This record gives sequence, structure tokens and C-alpha cells, in this order.
Amino acid sequence: MSFQYEGKMFPIYEKQGTSLVDQIGKDHIFMVACDYFFFNACKEIVGLENAREIYFRVWYNLAAINIANAMQELGIKEVKDFKTFKEIVKFGYAKAPCYHEIVKDSDTRLIADITWCPYLEFGKLFFQDPTDKEASEWIKAAAEALSVCNKAVVETAGFKNVSHKVESCMCLGEKTCRKVFESNK
Repeated sequence: MSFQYEGKMFPIYEKQGTSLVDQIGKDHIFMVACDYFFFNACKEIVGLENAREIYFRVWYNLAAINIANAMQELGIKEVKDFKTFKEIVKFGYAKAPCYHEIVKDSDTRLIADITWCPYLEFGKLFFQDPTDKEASEWIKAAAEALSVCNKAVVETAGFKNVSHKVESCMCLGEKTCRKVFESNK
């Protein structure tokens, strides 16, 4: 599966009188709404713990397909070193809906900060009070999903000589979501 898009919707946007910029905003709102309502529907049907497990599996798969597509687009079949691993991760970040700023890129570390996230930007459209129980359970799960995504990145790339962690999360009140990958060699 590839996320390559040929722009077939662009003429439809023009017919609707919607600019591409407006449509991207609407798509981000829809994406966040789907995520929020999906999590809460799962919670209602299967309970909080099972909903979290399902939610994390979805995010694992989304991150995995992003990295698999990055590897395919870059023509990389096997990751043998940290330099190649970082190339794939940075390429994948460029395709993600959050803005990733690379703050450190060395022989042994890759640190990226998410400085803009549609969850914070548009999540407030669904709830006014961030301490609301429905919102806080979802936003905590979204924050934990960052680690799940990092795990998917490492496992999909097939590079075992790397560790990962999330040092901060905007969903939990911090200024950025900081993702760290470190070479174990």
C-alpha cells in the first residue's frame, strides 16, 4: 500500500469552491474527530482498557505503514545502520500530520520535536474543558500512542540497534512532543 496521491480530488475542490488550504484544514479536523469518536466508541463497547489496546494497535499500524511507505519510496530494503534508520524516520516525519522539527541529528541520536499538532489545535472543537473525563482519557491515550508509534517505527524498519523514548508531550501540557531515537552501537 502506498500513500502516493495523484491529485484527482483537486478539480472537485475547485467545483465545490474549496481551496486546497481550506480542505487540508477540514481534513485535519475530520481526522481528529474520527480519532476522538473512535476511541470513545471503543471505550463504550469494550471498556477503557480494551479500548486503549485497540487504539494503540491502530496507531502502531498507522506508524508502521508510514515507515514501510518511506522505505519503499526511498528504495531501502534493509536498514543496516543508524544513518539509514534516521533517513527513513525523517522522511516519514515529513509525511505525518504533525509538524516535526529535527533538533538534534548526530551519529548516535535523532531528536525531533512536534511543535504543531492537530490534536491540540482541533481537539478543542470537541470539548471545552480539557479536564473533562472523556477528553482526558482520550488525550492521555493519544500521548501514550507516541511511544507506540516509536516502537512501530523501530520494528518496521527492522533495525534492532536503536532505543527510543518520548521525553515530553504537548497533550500533557508540555511545549513540544519530544521523540528520541538513540543508536545502541
